[in-house]
Amino acid sequence: VDSSGSPMLDLSWEQWHRPPKQSAQGEGEAYPPLTQLEQQLHLLCLDGDDAPQSQPLRELAEMRVRMAPGSALVLPASARRVRFVHISDTHMRHADVAIPNGDVLLHTGDILANYDVSAPPEALLAQLRDASKWLERLACRFELVVLIAGNHDTLLDARCSVARRHPELHAAAHAELRRLPPNVVYLNGEPDDAPGDSTCGNASGIEGEALAEDAARARTEDAGVLTFRGLRIWGCPVNVSRAETMGVRYLSDGFERPTAQRRRVWLAIPEGLDVLLTHAPPAGSELTQPCVGDGELQRAIAALDSPPDVHCFGHDHQCFGVAFVSDMRAARTRSSSGGAHTQLHGAMADGATAVRVQLNASQERVLRMERKAITAAARTGCVSGGVREGGCALVFDLLARENAG
Repeated sequence: VDSSGSPMLDLSWEQWHRPPKQSAQGEGEAYPPLTQLEQQLHLLCLDGDDAPQSQPLRELAEMRVRMAPGSALVLPASARRVRFVHISDTHMRHADVAIPNGDVLLHTGDILANYDVSAPPEALLAQLRDASKWLERLACRFELVVLIAGNHDTLLDARCSVARRHPELHAAAHAELRRLPPNVVYLNGEPDDAPGDSTCGNASGIEGEALAEDAARARTEDAGVLTFRGLRIWGCPVNVSRAETMGVRYLSDGFERPTAQRRRVWLAIPEGLDVLLTHAPPAGSELTQPCVGDGELQRAIAALDSPPDVHCFGHDHQCFGVAFVSDMRAARTRSSSGGAHTQLHGAMADGATAVRVQLNASQERVLRMERKAITAAARTGCVSGGVREGGCALVFDLLARENAG
């Protein structure tokens, strides 16, 4: 975007993505959130006269337009900058997603692929173990890895039918998460959760920032808020119950709750969060379809005096992208406290309109369209070998609180 906030979609790929200049300390410039998706479109010759205008390519191009505002979410390198990398809905294609470097990796659910009604329940545990190995490798690259579950992650939900029928698999699934390194944190902010489904997973024993080098500088508060370098993160996997709204119970019904239960859950969202993680999108967002968004979640966020600066979610595969949400109350409550709005968008006068950020990082459709587009382009000879799926992780920066530590 330019200085007025208008999208600059006429820039070439090369202009968007010049090689990063190196500072004296060797640190590159801010990573553009669009890099992976833009690069794939460039390699697929979307902008060329002979570009194959396949439906997958057109859909990827539409995602690019929705992503344009994302370039405003990065900050210059500094000691206080905390870089977040957000993905969701990888559905056992996590190995196909290119993960850029950062400080905190966020995964907002559906790490598993619970589609096959003929598969034995043990197959889900095997999937989780495979995903855990991937998370363990990523834990070496990030100071902190935070994940919540999604509706496909049924083994993690004590109230789900598969977990009730196979309590030993449910227990084994949570044991698998507890075996992850201490800087991998599983969040579940649902009140009155079943024993074994710890609200903050591996973070529950972390105190302050004076830790060993292989542990995250994070701690948890009584409300289940994870604090990292002074930034407050809270997450919950609860979804709309399709049994209630559609009269159909799906195989992938993990953490689906009826309206009354969801209302109680979302009323527990703490005030003054920097990052809110949910699997479900809020109703009314540009990044969800009307049939998918959660109206109770939308109303609960709207009722907060100090709503989250950044809301990360997934679930709706059709609406990947970034959206900005104006909020007058957020401007009044955060302008004097140095919240993420001032970090990302400059200083605001008291009473100015704040701009909160929503990110839907669902990778499933991005990866699916990439695969189809690569296949279509290869048939025309437009693409040489070596082009592969990479998804599009979303990147945003916040500033650590000055009083953190």
